[in-house]
Amino acid sequence: KPMTGWMKLNVSGVISSGCGGVLIRDSSGKWLCGFAQMLKPNLEADEIEKEAILKGLQWAMGRSGVTKF
Repeated sequence: KPMTGWMKLNVSGVISSGCGGVLIRDSSGKWLCGFAQMLKPNLEADEIEKEAILKGLQWAMGRSGVTKF
């Protein structure tokens, strides 16, 4: 659980489809946003999750100016 005022970013990826998902919650566990999208094909599991983390951080910072994860 993140500290008060911070947010938590969870990611998951599927190797066979090259798809990744992102979920962002606040310090009380409330869902703030989430999405799934196609990433790059033919990546390993850790690479898919890295791409999902990057996309999630870019999305959160671009939409709301969030900087505390």
